[in-house]
Amino acid sequence: MTPIGRRVLLAGAALLAAVPAGAGAQAPYSTIEFPSKDGLVVTADLYRAADSTAPVFLLFHQSGSSRGEYRTIGPRHVEMGYNALAVDLRWGRMDKWNGIPNETAKRNNTQPLMDAVNRGDRSALWPTVLASVGDMEAAMAWLAARGFTGALYVMGSSVTAMTIFQLAHDHPDRVAAVLSFSPGEYHDDDSTMVRRWARTLRMPVLIAGAADEVELVTPIYEVLPKATRTLWIAPEDGHGASLLFKHEGAWEAIRTALEKGP
Repeated sequence: MTPIGRRVLLAGAALLAAVPAGAGAQAPYSTIEFPSKDGLVVTADLYRAADSTAPVFLLFHQSGSSRGEYRTIGPRHVEMGYNALAVDLRWGRMDKWNGIPNETAKRNNTQPLMDAVNRGDRSALWPTVLASVGDMEAAMAWLAARGFTGALYVMGSSVTAMTIFQLAHDHPDRVAAVLSFSPGEYHDDDSTMVRRWARTLRMPVLIAGAADEVELVTPIYEVLPKATRTLWIAPEDGHGASLLFKHEGAWEAIRTALEKGP
């Protein structure tokens, strides 16, 4: 694992402090629940546009975080005419921007597993992270069952910027675009996992990273088909979907990537 990758996952596992909930602009959302593939109850926030046929952004948080990571991003998608579903995945605790606890992780009793990672025991890390792909698939199924028929755009942040490639690889008929913020080959024992998934994809893919992440994200970008790939690098350091908080260029990169779709 690269030094950046280890830093990312350990920082997520150690995430404790948060700003007060509700900071920043918000739009109405509803909190929902649905079962994951293994029966674990998953919590998510639905940011709904007027039209259920509009495209849907599926929003997945970084390591140690929660659906609260998207409390200012989801409303902007609605303003643009999209639906959005921000999902609490099982590898998490609380987002550091709005202080929203991860309810799915609570039910999964994830905190002791993250504490173990901090002590150097990483045995539960990757089984839990990869099991969260089932949470992602359950979110897709919930949308389909509720009549959301628009194109599905999956957005990942840090560790989920990695696992959304598996989701798109396994469901190429359902995922219309991949928006990957700070992806990397983070897995301890498999340094080519993401690229194996990525090179099979034919939908538009955005690879986004901070100024200090060029070496992290570029290898994944390079295996993607030239006609459908987009690369955006922020002018300063940062990480994950939080790049959208202060860089309008990240939003423009999303628009550019989606224009490469059908």
